[in-house]
Amino acid sequence: MNLKGNEAFFSFPAMGYFFGEIMFDAKGVPYDLKIVDVNFSFKKLMGLQSKEIIGKSLLNMFSGFDCEFIEKVRISLSQNKIFQDFVYIPKYGKYVFITVVPKDEKFVLISFADMTEVIRYREKMLKLNKIQNTINKVNSVIINANNLEYLYQKICDTLSELDEIVLVFVALFPEKEKQSKIIAIGGQEDTKHYFLTDVKSLFDELGVLSDVVKKRKVVLVKNILENVNFKHYKDSILKIGVKSLLALPLIYEKGLKGALFLLSKNDNVFGDVNVINLIKTLTYDLAIGIEKVKLRKELMEKNKVLEKSIEDILKILSKFVEIKDPYTLGHQINVANLSEQIAIKMGLPENQVRTIRLGALVHDIGKIGVPIEILVKPGKLSEKEFELIKEHPIIGHNLLKDLIYPYNTLAEIALQHHERLNGTGYPNGLKGSDISLESRIIAVADVVEAMSSHRPYRPSLGIEKALDVITKGKGKLFDPEVVNACISLFKEDNFSFSKNLE
Repeated sequence: MNLKGNEAFFSFPAMGYFFGEIMFDAKGVPYDLKIVDVNFSFKKLMGLQSKEIIGKSLLNMFSGFDCEFIEKVRISLSQNKIFQDFVYIPKYGKYVFITVVPKDEKFVLISFADMTEVIRYREKMLKLNKIQNTINKVNSVIINANNLEYLYQKICDTLSELDEIVLVFVALFPEKEKQSKIIAIGGQEDTKHYFLTDVKSLFDELGVLSDVVKKRKVVLVKNILENVNFKHYKDSILKIGVKSLLALPLIYEKGLKGALFLLSKNDNVFGDVNVINLIKTLTYDLAIGIEKVKLRKELMEKNKVLEKSIEDILKILSKFVEIKDPYTLGHQINVANLSEQIAIKMGLPENQVRTIRLGALVHDIGKIGVPIEILVKPGKLSEKEFELIKEHPIIGHNLLKDLIYPYNTLAEIALQHHERLNGTGYPNGLKGSDISLESRIIAVADVVEAMSSHRPYRPSLGIEKALDVITKGKGKLFDPEVVNACISLFKEDNFSFSKNLE
């Protein structure tokens, strides 16, 4: 069997073809294929001459094939069916897609389509995609990080999850110091320990860290074991399983921050320019993230000062109400203390507890706009006088609504603290969940404190009477969960206004 009659197959330039003759043992069992003829494309694909191929055994020439493949060829012949397979030939570094076409009882035509570039491109894309996904994770960390220690460590941990990465670390090079400072490191525990105790000093000695950090220089070592700079340290390097290295400076417009190092167990991992560019982009993002965390920290410190100033102003405002209405001296601070404890008892988050306390401190601020003679009147108020009293939530809302966020939310608390679940409250007759939780908490604390305190028109009614009133109003006037928390504070936790004064 030769080319004759099969020229159309053999002349197709994109495919390599050869004719094979099945070789049988004494028992008639196929054990190999003898190459009878080949086309030019096949010789080019393998980089061989005809004399190096024709007459040779397939299994001896190409290690990617085995007896199992020969058995598939036999079955193909016996059934007169085409079959296809995918084979990697290590000796020639080729990935080939083959098609076996039976020609007669012992001969086959086999086509070879070289898929090496396709496979390698696919592997490259998969690798880049994995790196990109990892970088996306890192960027998510950068966006949400609130402190530098967490940021550095999380980035090292995330990058060390890449299959080929043995070690990742971030290093700083403080001015006036000869030794670098590693501030975060990711990888297996034994590898990290050995690097820090035995290998890191070698990096300092070789000036690798200094070159990256001080000279803003990208350092790429494709094969550490073949690199002249590392020739005296091969034994130490081998112990951490490192063959290649990439180090990039962390640069930001305000100056250099440090360097990011990635060490791989394979050689030439970072040789692809696309890989380097992806990681280089990450270092810029990281440097910006570092600056952002620092700015956020500064801003938080300034905000704390601002918050303290605003809270002091709110406390002063609450004193104005007490000055105008001396009979309610301590009322707002007592309501604030009880409201705060109710919120804590309910398991609310810290920032919401704080808002509730501040809201309670100024819930009656609108009484500044109510005539003093009404506030201190010893007898029962007339209908007209009570209507004036009912204006204080609206006045309070107007006083507080223009505060900066989040303090403007206190305006809604001042407006709603006399609303009731069934809509019988004032000023807007809100019902149920239309009333904010903060306001529902302060409403209960307000009633309990007011009833248990002396007023110009009546003596104190006592805590027991106050708790009885909110119990009877539970689910109708007052939020059941808030009432339960309030009662628990007094009955189980021994809360008292005298013990909880500021």
